[in-house]
Amino acid sequence: METHLGGRFVLDASKYSYANPSRSGVDFTEVRPRISGRMDALTWVVEGDAVGLRTPHHLYEAWASYEFFPALRLTAGQLRVAFGTEFGTDPANLAFHGYAFPSYLDGRYDLGARLDGDLGSALFYEATATAGRGFGLEGHQRRSPLYALRLIVHPLGWLAENDSAGRTFLRGLYGGLAVGRMEDFKDPVILATPDRHVVFMTPDLGGRAGSLRHMEAGFHAGPWRASWELADVTAEDVLTPAGREDMDQMSSWQASFAWNLTGQEQVLRRGRWEGGARKGFALIPRDRVPGRLEASVRYSNADIDRDLFNHGYTNYVMSTQEVRTFSTFLSWAPFEDRCGEKLRLGFGFVRTIADHELAKFGGTNRDSTYVFRIEMDL
Repeated sequence: METHLGGRFVLDASKYSYANPSRSGVDFTEVRPRISGRMDALTWVVEGDAVGLRTPHHLYEAWASYEFFPALRLTAGQLRVAFGTEFGTDPANLAFHGYAFPSYLDGRYDLGARLDGDLGSALFYEATATAGRGFGLEGHQRRSPLYALRLIVHPLGWLAENDSAGRTFLRGLYGGLAVGRMEDFKDPVILATPDRHVVFMTPDLGGRAGSLRHMEAGFHAGPWRASWELADVTAEDVLTPAGREDMDQMSSWQASFAWNLTGQEQVLRRGRWEGGARKGFALIPRDRVPGRLEASVRYSNADIDRDLFNHGYTNYVMSTQEVRTFSTFLSWAPFEDRCGEKLRLGFGFVRTIADHELAKFGGTNRDSTYVFRIEMDL
């Protein structure tokens, strides 16, 4: 039996735009003590939240998992429920310093159970059921039980790594689809920028049902990857002054590109990005820069149903009907080649442009945030 005591610790030095009422400065934005263990095919994790700003009970995850074989793994407890690869990725392996709008729109943590596994080299599946006792990325409760199915396919994953026809790079083409059904919609709709500025918020909509759809596609080969994700959410039979109506125009999408300049492979495994070994082309050789140096850019857009404004569920002071962000992040993990503990230094920039002037941005519709980040994952 193996037991490991560690955690994730993030210190940010942030500088916001002149009109932004948020305080620029240095803060611990994540303190996640973690204890994990393994005994044969059984794995378990408990990850807390010492900061306490984005979890109702100071707990992110607490689950146990048993892998019967690669095609069947059972997990139960408080889980991260991801409809897309970005939110499915452990924060230590994200190419950015925050999440895009699709992850906020349909991502959550919740009490539930999951079956997942690899069906050969081309297909990964994940089936999840939750109890509706969770919370979103921003910490507000999610009370609607959820049933979800997610598939990731590499249609040419069967190609050999040394394919003689020179088609090896085609192995990295992938696509994904996730669908979800909610027994009701007693949840808010909340969107935030990668630097956690809330740009859209409603109270619980009180719908009688809900549906979610998340599509993604991309490509990864050697140190490069490009990805696209689209999230659509519908709240059915929401009470309005005119009767019950469907709020069926809540969508967001993102496109991103990441490059390991030091040559580490971009690995997509079991629905999440993972760090890989040095392999193939490296713009910066090992003797110049140790560890991993990664550069990334991302564009994200959200467009929300105008009826939520018209029926009084939100207003143009706290929310905007459409918003977009441009993010970039440069990170360096100097000791990644030599030890399991990961120190990562990063510099990021987020530019936000909203359709409406928001109190969050000091009565303006634009904001720029700079951040210097120190991460330690033990």
